[in-house]
Amino acid sequence: MLEDIAEIKARLYTTYRVLYDGVDERVGRVASNRTLGLFALCDNHVKSTDIVCEVGSFSGVSSEVFSLYAKEVHCIDTWKPCHEMPSLAAFVEAEKLFDAMVKRRGNVIKKKGTSYDVALDYVDGYFDLIYIDASHRYIDVVEDIGIWSRVLKPNGLMTGHDFDIPDVKRAVLKMFPSRHIIVYDDQSWVVYAKEDSYDV
Repeated sequence: MLEDIAEIKARLYTTYRVLYDGVDERVGRVASNRTLGLFALCDNHVKSTDIVCEVGSFSGVSSEVFSLYAKEVHCIDTWKPCHEMPSLAAFVEAEKLFDAMVKRRGNVIKKKGTSYDVALDYVDGYFDLIYIDASHRYIDVVEDIGIWSRVLKPNGLMTGHDFDIPDVKRAVLKMFPSRHIIVYDDQSWVVYAKEDSYDV
């Protein structure tokens, strides 16, 4: 298993550099930390019996990392251009990469649709961990945390990515004002969600 993870780490790093280098240069992030930080998060917080939800999957880089640790990974995305990435071609290529990853892994479930619509498919308390990485606008992050908190187990983990983006950080701190938030090298964040009460 360790050899398998080492090989996948190398491949995901290469995939990441191809897809995200330009984005990282704009925000001043070190590219190599993206998957390494997520592997650390999974080492510390994801069990083999966990059912994970990823909101915003794009090409499936982080989805594949989660799939190495969790029982199931449910991946939600529209795979359509948005304000942050208006290129249709980029999303077409990303979805092809994602679909190829799903074929490699046997525990990834693709759910194509909006965050709000897909959340309605799940009963309360379904997921052990939820990873928010869709739109990075303040109001969208606030809404995603609010929408998906319903389907998180009472002792589950609300997590996400891009804590270094000001709108994301502000949204997370609004939703969890009194909780200790762990931030990894790739700017993934982790908080025990249900210990807070909050509104959208």
